[in-house]
Amino acid sequence: MTLSPTARSARAQAAAALLFATALAGCQAPASSGPPPPPPAFAAPNFGSPAFGTNQAASASPMQRSTTLSSSSKSWVTPDGTRHTKSSSTTASVRVDPNAMGNAAAMLFGAMMGQSGTAPAPVTKGQIAGDWNVEVDGRQCRMSLRPTGAGMGDFASTFGCMGTDLQSVSSWSLRGNEVVLSGIMSKRVAVLALNGTNRMDGTADGSSGRIVAWR
Repeated sequence: MTLSPTARSARAQAAAALLFATALAGCQAPASSGPPPPPPAFAAPNFGSPAFGTNQAASASPMQRSTTLSSSSKSWVTPDGTRHTKSSSTTASVRVDPNAMGNAAAMLFGAMMGQSGTAPAPVTKGQIAGDWNVEVDGRQCRMSLRPTGAGMGDFASTFGCMGTDLQSVSSWSLRGNEVVLSGIMSKRVAVLALNGTNRMDGTADGSSGRIVAWR
């Protein structure tokens, strides 16, 4: 069929209009509402944050492990010819809590540190030397303890103690936390245990009488 010039012109115009409309639709596509949101950023590690030993530290999860101790199987055949097998096993589970272990270790470490504390300073002769009130065999008298220097015995004397076990005391020495009172020929007369630096308690050698010294 042959188209007239007018029909061919109309057909060309329709094709051109269709192409124009298609191009315009592409140019006028609805714009997006904005750029896509950025991916979540990873926080930089804070090396100054509290870690081990603080309440903010993450607690370790308990660990559990199971072990098979024994296993057995039993087989049998029923009258209808069916074979059956039954298996059994014995298992044991162990649960370990790292947090509890850490607490126990801390307590043990603290106990060890407490036992290795500094021992109290020993008593010196200078702290013991001086005048003392003494009660011996129910009587009160006075005693004087004097250090005389290195290499020599320390001097001791009593006043008003005649007729008691202390009447012959002439020297003294410090032995740990005890004061040893001696008489003629360095014969030991009594041993007094220190109760602080201002009180001593003990007994005389060969006597059950109590001796108390204070100041």
